[in-house]
Amino acid sequence: MLGAAVWGAGWVSGQHLKAYINNPNTEVVAIGDKSKEIARAKADELGIECEVYDDLDKMLKRNDVHVVSICTPHHMHVPNLVKIAEAGKHALIEKPLALNVEGLKSVYEVVKRTKIKTLVSFVARWSPYVRMLSNLVNDGTLGDLVYLECGYFSEVGKWWPGYSWGTTKAEGGSVIAASACHAVDLLLYFGGDVEEVFAYHTRRYKQDFEYMPTIAGVLKFKNGILGVLTSSFEIHAPYTFPIVIGGSKGAIRDYKLHADRFLGQTDWMDIPTVRADTADVTHHSFNEEIDHFVDCILNDRESPQNVFKAGRSTEAGFALDLSAETGKPIRLPLI
Repeated sequence: MLGAAVWGAGWVSGQHLKAYINNPNTEVVAIGDKSKEIARAKADELGIECEVYDDLDKMLKRNDVHVVSICTPHHMHVPNLVKIAEAGKHALIEKPLALNVEGLKSVYEVVKRTKIKTLVSFVARWSPYVRMLSNLVNDGTLGDLVYLECGYFSEVGKWWPGYSWGTTKAEGGSVIAASACHAVDLLLYFGGDVEEVFAYHTRRYKQDFEYMPTIAGVLKFKNGILGVLTSSFEIHAPYTFPIVIGGSKGAIRDYKLHADRFLGQTDWMDIPTVRADTADVTHHSFNEEIDHFVDCILNDRESPQNVFKAGRSTEAGFALDLSAETGKPIRLPLI
């Protein structure tokens, strides 16, 4: 039985806590936040009887805490992870992993030194739709991949609990760091290592973001695949997470499939699956993600989404932002 703790008792923390409750090998033993009242309110909301803290160092002194979910604002992820790793606890880190190259270097160093298990919460990888796409790619249905496209479109406003800090450069980072990092991660999930990127960003009307709220970029993968990343917080439309995967024997386009394998097919066929069509975290696959991480800890194996693997897509996001700022192509890796 692993003792689980959550640091940061905001919006997404409830999904981590529910997943720990549902896993037969974990027990929630602590919840922490900058305010004990906030932490206690989250515990009461979910009917959890546990200790609450407003001091991370004190929470980490508990011998019965084995794994900690970091659910704090973006700029706190790196300093939180450093403390958790130094305390010898395993860490599940909400995205983004870091907001700059220096922070990512700090993450690599402390995890390499302490040898804790880590997982970065690019939760889209565990959605039924993405897992099904992975099966179609891996079993050869689409043939050799040629082209990838992924985007993140959500008219972000004051409905978002992180609006007050997530719209700033210092704490939110960028449109990629805030949300489109999920799309960047899936591009690398299917495409592999990136060689070079080029991007543009713009602001058309939303002045409440310190960073440019719309971006479009191209990724050149080392294996010859081309990828396109698009994201905007400005478009007045329902949440959309488009995915295109094009190969030599077939293609995927937003819940539609066309492939040689299906004889006589004359048009795109619909794929009946659970759709990634909401920004509401209650819809996301946290149970599957945390079950995976707990299994990694109990069986002493590394997750394919640990900080070193997730760092690749984090670096690609940094490179896209840097390209948009400088107007120049950026080669990878940055570290």
